[in-house]
Amino acid sequence: CAEYVRLAIAKKCNILKLAPTASDFEEAAELIQLASGNGVKYVTACSSRFAQPFVVMKNYLTEVGIEKIYFINAFCNLQQNDIPKSSGMGVLLNACFELIDALVLNFSLPQQLYALLTNRAPDKKQRQYLPEESAAINMHFAGGLVANFVAATSTSAESWSLAVHGRETNITVRSNKFRVYDNENHLLQERRFSKSEPEIELLNDFAQSIICPDEYKPRYESSAD
Repeated sequence: CAEYVRLAIAKKCNILKLAPTASDFEEAAELIQLASGNGVKYVTACSSRFAQPFVVMKNYLTEVGIEKIYFINAFCNLQQNDIPKSSGMGVLLNACFELIDALVLNFSLPQQLYALLTNRAPDKKQRQYLPEESAAINMHFAGGLVANFVAATSTSAESWSLAVHGRETNITVRSNKFRVYDNENHLLQERRFSKSEPEIELLNDFAQSIICPDEYKPRYESSAD
């Protein structure tokens, strides 16, 4: 896919690419820099950035200050069709990109990362060449913030969940609700969300940034990718 992206950028095409941004960090940085040098946009089509739960979470964290957050617990519930059947990208990029994106967008890149990636292929030699089917990651951010990220199959009805713990309040985020608790687990605030269409907002944001580049500032610059 990357070679076609490079060709499109060389022909001065603006690109809105389905997640993930690239197969690894180095390739993503290369493509974004290449697009910038050619005066075009290379943006990841990450509609979750416009989804109500993530927007409310970002606004709340901006209000209270991320420096008050000390621990995050993130869980991505994998479905059977999320599990890779052959070589290529594993579940982290295929199924967990939007949740990882939310962490990086709000808390920046972790300074240290420890990961346990597992594959259940019966042939032990084959496992070396197959992508991960599940993952457990421990992330360390600036300021002492720690996050645990687990991607695995579960009987939970939720496709993903986030629990963010702060010095004064804790928040939980799901696809249909956002809750704030005090440290004694008393509910302080709750917001429920009906089904929305963040894809429309994403497309409009991208289109406006191209049509009116001087007047319109995109909600998420390509540097966020």
